[in-house]
Amino acid sequence: VQSPKHGKRDGGFHMSSKRDLTIRELVSRFCQAIALLKLEVAWLTALELDKRCYWLALSNKAMEMLNIDMASRVYRQLGDAGMVMALQNNENIEDRYELAGNVALLFGDYGRD
Repeated sequence: VQSPKHGKRDGGFHMSSKRDLTIRELVSRFCQAIALLKLEVAWLTALELDKRCYWLALSNKAMEMLNIDMASRVYRQLGDAGMVMALQNNENIEDRYELAGNVALLFGDYGRD
């Protein structure tokens, strides 16, 4: 039996240290997925974390990449019907410049240097 200082007690982990380690690993996986533009991996990890800040980070990255489908999924998960409807209005736009302009309007980024 190791001391509680090392995170083990009676051959097993304390629930809190095991849970904290898992959360740290999930957060690390989420951040790596976002950095590598692996939005599907980030989606699956956000489902496990289920915190608003991760959903918003994923939605921002999806919109930055002009991935309207993923952004819609995220906002649907957040329960933001207004943003889902606004994104659905942009799903069929093929011109990347027009789509980027509409996303900038949704972000409130227009007219900035």
